[in-house]
Amino acid sequence: MPSIEENRALWTTGWDWSQEGDEWSSWWGGTQAMWLGALLPRIHSFVPTGTILEVGAGYGRWSQYLKDLCERLVLVDLLESCVEHCRQR
Repeated sequence: MPSIEENRALWTTGWDWSQEGDEWSSWWGGTQAMWLGALLPRIHSFVPTGTILEVGAGYGRWSQYLKDLCERLVLVDLLESCVEHCRQR
């Protein structure tokens, strides 16, 4: 298992964030298709809710949907740059 330092190095200098993490959903037909087809059906009975914690938020690929399903969204990521990008997104 990679250390925290190894993970930070990978996601800081070793990853191209130009697609904002959406590249991981391309095989599903895109982020929205994956959200509607796979993720929302699994969580729909739990939302809306008060607080959602998203661990490993990255550039906010799921945060953009989760924010509308709760009163408070808490995002955690190893990189402050990812959290900042989520704030802007």
